Amino acid sequence: MAKRPELAPKQRERSGGSTEVMHGLDPETLQLLLTETFQQSPSFLAVLVGPTYVFEMANEAYFQLVGHRELIGKPIREALPEVQKQGLIELLDHVLETGVPYVGKAIPATLARIPSGEPETLYVDLAYQAITDETGARIGVLVHGNDVTAHVQANREVERLLKESRAAQEALEDANTQLEEQQAELESTNHQLQENAVELEAQAEELEVTTQDLAERMVEAEASSQRARFAGAVGEAITSGGALAAVMQRCCEAAVTHLDTAFARVWVLEPDEQMLVLTASAGLYTHLNGTHGRVPVGQFKIGQIAAERRPHLTNGVVGDPRVSDQEWATREGMVAFAGYPLPVGEELVGVMALFSRRELVAAAFEALETASTAISVAIANTKLLESERAARVAAEAASRGKSEFLSMMSHELRTPLNAIGGFAQLLEMEVRGPMSALQHDYLNRIQRAGQHLQSIIAEVLNYAHLDTGRMSYDTRDVAVETIIDDAEMLVAAQIAEHGLTLARHHDPSWAGSLHHVHADGEKARQILINLLSNATKFTAPGGRIVLSFAVAGKCVEIRVSDTGRGIKAEDLAKVFEPFVQIDRMRTVVPQQGVGLGLAISRDFARGMGGDLSATSTPGKGSTFTLSLRSA
Repeated sequence: MAKRPELAPKQRERSGGSTEVMHGLDPETLQLLLTETFQQSPSFLAVLVGPTYVFEMANEAYFQLVGHRELIGKPIREALPEVQKQGLIELLDHVLETGVPYVGKAIPATLARIPSGEPETLYVDLAYQAITDETGARIGVLVHGNDVTAHVQANREVERLLKESRAAQEALEDANTQLEEQQAELESTNHQLQENAVELEAQAEELEVTTQDLAERMVEAEASSQRARFAGAVGEAITSGGALAAVMQRCCEAAVTHLDTAFARVWVLEPDEQMLVLTASAGLYTHLNGTHGRVPVGQFKIGQIAAERRPHLTNGVVGDPRVSDQEWATREGMVAFAGYPLPVGEELVGVMALFSRRELVAAAFEALETASTAISVAIANTKLLESERAARVAAEAASRGKSEFLSMMSHELRTPLNAIGGFAQLLEMEVRGPMSALQHDYLNRIQRAGQHLQSIIAEVLNYAHLDTGRMSYDTRDVAVETIIDDAEMLVAAQIAEHGLTLARHHDPSWAGSLHHVHADGEKARQILINLLSNATKFTAPGGRIVLSFAVAGKCVEIRVSDTGRGIKAEDLAKVFEPFVQIDRMRTVVPQQGVGLGLAISRDFARGMGGDLSATSTPGKGSTFTLSLRSA
């Protein structure tokens, strides 16, 4: 048998480039739940992709439908060659081309379900639904339906039996006519009358047997049809999605409608309290409060089913010791009860139960057990999705709170810093009289400290904006030489002050011409300033910094290399993490800031469609490469 496809947990990619499972969910648990949901659906499901309708996914019901053939990865014409002239592929084409779903009832399909065997004609309730990607383009078709062959055959059998019954009735009428015509002859001889009477009695008995057999077959055919409709309704309720209570309510209503039960209910387990909470109720009772609104595990018949993890099935409600209110059961005429625990793996998620005023046959119990398995997975999956949504809302609220707090703190910090800077400028202008050299030195220290604090505030705010996705980019065509010239002009004095030399190299083919990149010029310049400043901090006096640039495919690479002490291999990946400073006390120039410069720089680069990477050899130096898209 072909390997079943597995459903992977939804992932997202942060702006920092790392991939993680959303909200800390266990990937294996999520994969198990989603795979079970798909595989345990009582309806057959398959996903076909591309113009040749390649089987991407199919559940157990679908494999059973087509005879457990190799499907996954094959186009439909190769996997199921016998369907090519049955009009089904043309329906797929229409759905994929127009996006209009197709729904058909009791569609005949001829399938070779046994290798080298004769094809069988099946009847299916079938739905084709176009699948679209994130851009809205149609990329495939979802196939969903139910095998209703038994229902169709049962209807045909009923029609055949009805035809036989009519023929028998007509024969009886003919016999009666003949009897009337021969009445005169029968009166002439008592012996002949007695013989005819015996013959007539035998015919009547035969007709009675035929009629009784017909009635029994009709009852069984209708019951089979009801069970098929019940399975289809439960599958549709689960796959249609929605809130947990709404999904469970539709499942309960399906049991009442198609199995003719008095009422059906579903309780969902609250694991922390070991409490079963009534979530859905349909039929005779629709309220969710009352005595059985919250049932502790182990108490009442519902709690006992949960504790024992075993179904409780009976066609003798009156007299069943687990049904505590025998007076109610007698008054309401209750006959049958079916209660099923709802486990997913080793974890119990709830209990499903129903009462009926008629006996439930073995086939009905089997249909309920199959439905309980699908409902178990649906509860677990829906609760998981609801938890994800709640966690996402909480995370978004926390992110907004963080941004608001940082903005407020930025304002509160910048106000006194601006005042300090303003008064420092007044002192520098000697508005209140001349200052000594020592006073000028103190003043310079104050101004540098203020500028440093302003820089830290700007870095923290930039990172907050990047982290929340609020950073905007003004991308346009910018000359690489302009970006480099501006950055070099702003750090040249710092490089010279620390006794370093700065050299520039570029692609010889660029001589006399400018090369443009598609980027935000201000952010690209800020990245280069950060890289050149870091190279200055980590390079001893007498060292050398090289700024080079060249075309690399569809990008321009700008490299900043130094002859500093380098970075260990195990530390290289950490330099782009926020709030990380490698060997803070071992820099040539004492490090300042909060360790956000490289993290922000790489996020800026990726936000412009480029990247920032690093290589290093301890004791020889480091090279940081900024890649930007060529214009």
